[in-house]
Amino acid sequence: MLAGFCAFFFFFGLSYFGLLGADEPRYAQVAREMLARHDWITPTLGGQPWLEKPILYYWQAMLAYKIFGVSDWAARLPSAVDATLMVVAVFMFLQRFRPGFQLDGALITASAAGVVGFARAASMDMPLASVFTIAMLAWYAWHENGRKLYLALFYAFIALGTLAKGPIAPLLAAIIVVAFAVAKKDLGLVVKTLWVPGVLTFLVVAIPWYATVQLRNPEFFRIFILEHNLSRFGTNRYHHPQPIWFYLPVVIGGLLPWVVFVIAALFENVRTWWTKKDAIRQSEDAFKIFLVIWFILPLLFFSLSKSKLPGYILPVLPPGTLFLAE
Repeated sequence: MLAGFCAFFFFFGLSYFGLLGADEPRYAQVAREMLARHDWITPTLGGQPWLEKPILYYWQAMLAYKIFGVSDWAARLPSAVDATLMVVAVFMFLQRFRPGFQLDGALITASAAGVVGFARAASMDMPLASVFTIAMLAWYAWHENGRKLYLALFYAFIALGTLAKGPIAPLLAAIIVVAFAVAKKDLGLVVKTLWVPGVLTFLVVAIPWYATVQLRNPEFFRIFILEHNLSRFGTNRYHHPQPIWFYLPVVIGGLLPWVVFVIAALFENVRTWWTKKDAIRQSEDAFKIFLVIWFILPLLFFSLSKSKLPGYILPVLPPGTLFLAE
């Protein structure tokens, strides 16, 4: 059932319309040029280095082109696959830690309008949301049962998030983990998270491409880190100004048709946190509070940015849908 649901919402009709806007054709073309040049390191557009985004989507699109040929459908395939992996991860997490609700949670996540929309787009937003969701679920799985395998998975998928969209993945993960530790009054949890084999896993997965692309393109650090991360967040350099409340209607639209229930669940979870001072010591209530933190803090973080686009907020949709399953 879940496979059929994902096949219909994420894969069916991917080629029914051409690539849209400025970004879809650009990202698809970068991957096509890289494949034609047999270059798996430097993104290029029009034969010139295009260093605005990291590599994960391009690698996925290159593999899709290599297997299925160059087409609009193949350009969108990575996001569809990543959305499916995210939904499967939600199912597996709930099956293991909250049995009885796994299919509900997976179907609610898969049917959210924002997930469906970005699963059908050639962009970096769904790859980031997918690996970030898997990473945060892995971290909480480790927190709940202590198996270091889950912590290793957390670091591996945060590294993939760094390859998907840059330093925003480890930054958001750190904000969420620290805030949860503060809420739990257990800062030792942060120290335990800084597990040396996990940090090494992160470095082994994320650093080789960053180091190699920097060596081949000395301007990479300036263009990608300084201009397209720091400057994009702190200034209106790229002409995407929006009011501070911009993401509220975006999240509401992204959570359709479940938004009313998500809002009710959010308020109920916040009420539980506020009225039951020891709630976070209980496993089920602690997970609800973790979801509240995961939902609210990235929303606040991106709302402070001077440059806002709808896809930036995609990582907050899964904790929203998980409210309902929980």
